[in-house]
Amino acid sequence: MKSPLLLCGAYLWADGATPRKADGFLYQKDDFGGDGTHPTSAGQEKFAGLLLKFLKGEATAKWFRKE
Repeated sequence: MKSPLLLCGAYLWADGATPRKADGFLYQKDDFGGDGTHPTSAGQEKFAGLLLKFLKGEATAKWFRKE
């Protein structure tokens, strides 16, 4: 069985509530639970959106798009 090897992914880092210059991405306090580390449902959706955007646009992710 052959499986794809994914060596890169979505860029998830941001400086808290300060938008990134490249795309305006930021994290809000509501994206994290009370411990400030683990994402809330809103944070999980934000992460999933970034990953989906990456996989839809990455040339080496044809396996994901079933092209």
